[in-house]
Amino acid sequence: MIAIHTRYIGPTNTRGARIKAVCVRADCTWTATIAFRYEWANATRHAAAVQALFAKYDPGLQEESLWCCGNTLDNRGYVFCINPQATNAK
Repeated sequence: MIAIHTRYIGPTNTRGARIKAVCVRADCTWTATIAFRYEWANATRHAAAVQALFAKYDPGLQEESLWCCGNTLDNRGYVFCINPQATNAK
């Protein structure tokens, strides 16, 4: 299983709001940050950040994996659990 944490990063004077996805695999940290899309639902924004992470580091994971997610206690992000060995029923 792979755990991916996402979180909301508020806007600054020089950058807009963003969603950041972080995953640690084999002593290596993967990160991807996407722009905050106001027209999308909250869970969709965070899932898009996870997809950006996979696209950057391991594109096969997003096609071949079973996903589940839940909100974090501070309500600022999500935790996605990915099982790379399981495949979705088609």
